[in-house]
Order: sequence, then structure tokens, then C-alpha cells
Amino acid sequence: MLLKERKLTLFLAIALVLALSSCSHQPSYSTYEDCVLAEIGPSQSQAAVAVIQDACRSKFPPSEAQLAVRRQAFDREARDAQMAEDAANAAAKAAAAAVEAQEK
Repeated sequence: MLLKERKLTLFLAIALVLALSSCSHQPSYSTYEDCVLAEIGPSQSQAAVAVIQDACRSKFPPSEAQLAVRRQAFDREARDAQMAEDAANAAAKAAAAAVEAQEK
């Protein structure tokens, strides 16, 4: 069954890329968002939506500014995660020290 789903997803991907790139009667989209909103229907599967998003992304790659915003968000999330881990380690160390002090 999984093989059938993969074949179907591959077929949908190829068909969609061809449809988005070669149809002259296809409406021209000016942004990635317009492309996705116009192509996604109400009853499409998650796999079909992912294929549509990939096809639209290939037509409208992110700009340098968008990539910079993504990198900044990623860096901020990494810093926040490191701070949370450091705080958890400090709390664990303090708790261990408190237990040790009570045992003396």
C-alpha cells in the first residue's frame, strides 16, 4: 500500500509541476502564496498539498530577505533552547547541592 501511495505522490508531483510550468492558459501568479491558494482545493490530501507547495516554491523561491528572516528565527530558537537547557542544568545542579547539604 505504501508503494502505491509513493507512486501516486510522484505522479501527482510530476503532473503538477508540468501543469504549473507549461500551461499557457494557467493563471499567472505573482507570489508563492497566490500560487498555493489558487491550486489547493478543499478536499486534497496532505500529500497533494505538499506537492503543490513544492511546485509553487520551485516557481517562487524565497528571496534573500525571506531567507535572512528564517535564519534569524532559527538562530533565535537555537539560543532560546540553549538558554532553557542551561537553566534546567543549573536548577538540577542547585537541587543536587541542596540535597547534598541536607544529607550532611
